Amino acid sequence: EIYTLSLHDALPISNAYVTQDDNADVSVAKLTVQADVTNHTTQSQQGTVTVAIDAPGEQGQVGELRRKVTVAAGQTMTVSFTPSDYSELTINHPQLWWPYQMGAQPLYQLRTTVEPRQGSVDSVQDTFAIRTITTQLIGRSAAAPDGARIFSINGKPFQFRGGGFDDDIFLRYSASDLSNQIDIIKSMGLIGVRLEGHIMPEDFYQQMDRAGIMIDAGFQCCDAWQLQDRHTPVTDRDYDVLRLSALTIGQRLRNHPSVINFSWSDDEPLPRQEQITIAGFREAGFQDPVISSAEYKTSPILGA
Repeated sequence: EIYTLSLHDALPISNAYVTQDDNADVSVAKLTVQADVTNHTTQSQQGTVTVAIDAPGEQGQVGELRRKVTVAAGQTMTVSFTPSDYSELTINHPQLWWPYQMGAQPLYQLRTTVEPRQGSVDSVQDTFAIRTITTQLIGRSAAAPDGARIFSINGKPFQFRGGGFDDDIFLRYSASDLSNQIDIIKSMGLIGVRLEGHIMPEDFYQQMDRAGIMIDAGFQCCDAWQLQDRHTPVTDRDYDVLRLSALTIGQRLRNHPSVINFSWSDDEPLPRQEQITIAGFREAGFQDPVISSAEYKTSPILGA
């Protein structure tokens, strides 16, 4: 097992992210910012949580929002900043993120800070983008009885030209090698990649965000995710691992505009597997489409 030691003062802040509620043409984006503040001491602690959002380029700061909090001893409080409470979180005519063949890739900066009454300030920062992904099945036929799946970004349908991305056979990651591969992907006229199973290092997603290359993400076939092929009974512990995995994956991917969906692979999930996985993604604030299979399969909640 691998353990990580983190040193914090009285009130560390973590798990900060943005969800958005956009209108149909994304001319208005309503943002909600959430973050967790934890009190590791044996006494109640007070502090001030600050959220700062910087617009891309030279447009300056969208807003700096503050809220005072009191966190009980040994507890974690989720602090939310909503557009109904803070008008700055309703952005008119935001800068939209697009695949590189359709437009620019502006990234907003998010900084969340907690300042306790006593002790040091703790802060985390991340990037996010404003964009909306939708998907539907259209054009029923004999070959595709439920229809073929199409995607739209910011209300505009696009043709997904892509292929499977295969990382290094010994799982050695190189940021410079990925940069070279991005150049190759673009020179081939591709707009996205299928990333099956492997959750890549943070740099991978950051480079894809900046490059405007879309990621069709998903679980890998023929391994522990594919419960239908298990030769041993699926236990409650297995399902708990699946829920925590979905939560962690959702937390890793939620702020990356390059990730446009997450799907199962060849087989659709078992009913309980589907239910707890969707719950894990929702708990993480992952808003992109979750799809039941990369083939023509159907599951009870997600459908075809």
